[in-house]
Amino acid sequence: MHIEGIRACVLNLGLKTMKTEDLINKLARDAKPTRTLSPLSSRLFLWVFVALVSIGIGVAIFGMRPDLTQKLGTSNFMLENAAILIIALCAAFGALVLSVPVGERKTRIKWLPAIGVVIWFGILVSKLFTSQIFHLDCGFSCIRDIALLGFIPGALLFYMVKKGASTHPGAAGFLAVLAATSFGSLGVQFLCKNDEAIHVLLWHLTPALLLGFIGYALSRPLLRW
Repeated sequence: MHIEGIRACVLNLGLKTMKTEDLINKLARDAKPTRTLSPLSSRLFLWVFVALVSIGIGVAIFGMRPDLTQKLGTSNFMLENAAILIIALCAAFGALVLSVPVGERKTRIKWLPAIGVVIWFGILVSKLFTSQIFHLDCGFSCIRDIALLGFIPGALLFYMVKKGASTHPGAAGFLAVLAATSFGSLGVQFLCKNDEAIHVLLWHLTPALLLGFIGYALSRPLLRW
């Protein structure tokens, strides 16, 4: 009985070994060729270049604000644009980092754009309390322009994130669209001649943030792997 038991164990072990080898061979046969992603810095530089060219062409087509030369000499205008650029770059960087599997510590990078948001929000609140002009207006055209200007950068960044294998697709999708809409907001700064803090807060900053949730919603069907 003891010998028969040993023989049965050996046969069972051999069967399991064969099954494992068969599984490995099957996986090797079914494996598709993969391509290594370019370095993150190269992908980020490419995206920023395309986004800037796209926004520049869009602004030229829509027509720049007539007082742009004067506004370029004001510190508030330049600080706002710098804050928007920080949001866009941090969001794009975060999206590309999260486009590949990362540990939980690296997921904190999704909060990096908050630096630019806080700076921009602080500038607008400061202007709001020091301005003597305060009236609400309709800025749906600004939202439209943000979406139009950010479409090409957003589509490209989504494609770049899709080429990876994100383990956090929701956050990656949100950051991808936030980066694009932030660049769209940057372009609108050169189009819209209304610099009132309440207008910029409601129709430039807020839409850029809220449109990011479209990226979160699209992440399920578009960023699967």
